[in-house]
Amino acid sequence: MAAPTHAGNPRKPLTETRAALITERPEYLRERLKALPESAGVYLMRDLQGRVIYAGKALGLRNRVPTYFQASSVLPEHIAAMVARVYDFEVITTATEKAASSYTNATLA
Repeated sequence: MAAPTHAGNPRKPLTETRAALITERPEYLRERLKALPESAGVYLMRDLQGRVIYAGKALGLRNRVPTYFQASSVLPEHIAAMVARVYDFEVITTATEKAASSYTNATLA
């Protein structure tokens, strides 16, 4: 049985496509980081299926979230491994870091 092919090029085999991780979309990542609020809040790192793979809190989201997207050589190994799975992230602003902490605890419960 012949392998499926692309409609536009019958000689090119059809390969499974996947959505690009956030680190593979540098322009998108740059825009998302630039738009982060300075306020306190919660950040949720999500995988390709939209599952939360990490939740954190910050006094200043604009300062904290970008630290995850430095060169992987400067990140601890377990953080670099997590970031390598991030498809997107979400932020939820709160009035205080204490409120962010409460929200994070409720999210993970």
